[in-house]
Amino acid sequence: MRDEHDLIRKMSNQELPRLTITGDKDDLFSDFISWLVQRFPSRRPQSAAEALEAFESVLIAVRKPA
Repeated sequence: MRDEHDLIRKMSNQELPRLTITGDKDDLFSDFISWLVQRFPSRRPQSAAEALEAFESVLIAVRKPA
């Protein structure tokens, strides 16, 4: 039973591992995805509009010529 409680405690406090996305040289997409899946709601976008605005910024940055 103790092991189950330890596992639950660990899962509730541990952050998800960062994604590695091929071609995401500035980690813009990885950062965006990490923001969307934060464990605590206060660390996630507060609305779909906020998430969309951030995603559009990522797309603009990625599409800029190098």
